[in-house]
Amino acid sequence: MAQLKTKLAGTIRGRRRTVCVLIALSGVVPAAAQAQQNDAVVISNLKVGLVCGPDDNRRICFQTNDIQITNESTCVYNRRHSACTWYGYSFDYRSPKDEIKLQCTFSSSIRGSFGNPSAELEKDVSDAHYEIALQSRDGHFFNPQYAIAPARAGGEIESVKQSCSYLGKTVFEFDLRIHYPEE
Repeated sequence: MAQLKTKLAGTIRGRRRTVCVLIALSGVVPAAAQAQQNDAVVISNLKVGLVCGPDDNRRICFQTNDIQITNESTCVYNRRHSACTWYGYSFDYRSPKDEIKLQCTFSSSIRGSFGNPSAELEKDVSDAHYEIALQSRDGHFFNPQYAIAPARAGGEIESVKQSCSYLGKTVFEFDLRIHYPEE
C-alpha cells in the first residue's frame, strides 16, 4: 500500500494550499526510449478536488481545479484544531519496483506556512518539496490536503501548481485555484 512521506507533510496554514490535476502521459514510446520503459511509472485515473467520506473511506468526491475555502471541516495543524477545507488528489499507478519515491514540488502565488498535525515546518514560503513513497508495483494512492483561511483573506485567489517526477521525468502535474472568503 502506498504511503505519503513528506518533508513538508502536505498541510498548509494561513493563505496556502492547493491541488488540482492535469496529467499528460504519452502512450507512444519511441524505439530509442523503449529500453527506459522498464523504469517508467505509469499514472492513471488522476483525480483532484474536494475530499469527502468517513475516515476509513475518504476519497475525491468532487473533481475540480477551483477550491472554495469554506472552513466547514476540522483539521489539526501544529497540535491545534482549526476550521479548514479538505481537498486533495488520488491516482492509480504501476511501478517498475516494489518501492519507489516520487519527488514532488508545490509552488504557490501566495506565501504561507507549511506543516502537519504535529508541527509547523516552514514559514513564509511559496515553494516546497516533498516525497511520495509508492510501496508496491501497482496500487492506488490518496493524498488528502487541507487549507485554513487566514483571518483576513480578503477574497484572494491563490494559484498553485503541484508536480511529481520519477528519475527526473514528470509523471503528473496539476494546477489549482484556491478561493479564499471575503471575510
